[in-house]
Amino acid sequence: MENPLYDDLNKLSESIRLGSYPPHLMRSYIRAQFASIEYDCYSYRVILADEIRHNPGVYSIQEQTILRERTSYLENGSVKEKQTRFATTEMILFTLNMVARMAEEKSIDHTSKEWKSFVHALKLRDKLTHPHSLDDVKITKNQFISYLKTMIWYTNTLGFHLKEIVKNARTVED
Repeated sequence: MENPLYDDLNKLSESIRLGSYPPHLMRSYIRAQFASIEYDCYSYRVILADEIRHNPGVYSIQEQTILRERTSYLENGSVKEKQTRFATTEMILFTLNMVARMAEEKSIDHTSKEWKSFVHALKLRDKLTHPHSLDDVKITKNQFISYLKTMIWYTNTLGFHLKEIVKNARTVED
């Protein structure tokens, strides 16, 4: 199935590769890339939640609940469940750490320079997506280049973890 988010990024990347950095393109690229990251993280959580059936001891009950983005509550003496939302930064970090655990790799260091740069990139996206002033939608070429370097770290980190998962994967017969 084609993913229109990836299509958007590919089209925007073509212009960037040609050395074109107009502000509207940079804004669009950042928004499209984070939409893709959020979609990917959701997809990873679905896959990891499904993997629990094959590796039940990998995640705690609380982690399993968060992977499914659910919370429990009581209503008329009965336990009910509902969908819940978490802060985007926290959910991305949680997802990356759960992927790392499945890959039997170490978690993302939330105090690292790279993670702090990622959080800064997310704040940039937030300003571009939910501006409170016209200054919030201004972006310089230097900010964009810094953003791209952060995304290289993100892609390399996630890619490494995913390669480890595939390498360590068992063959499951249907």
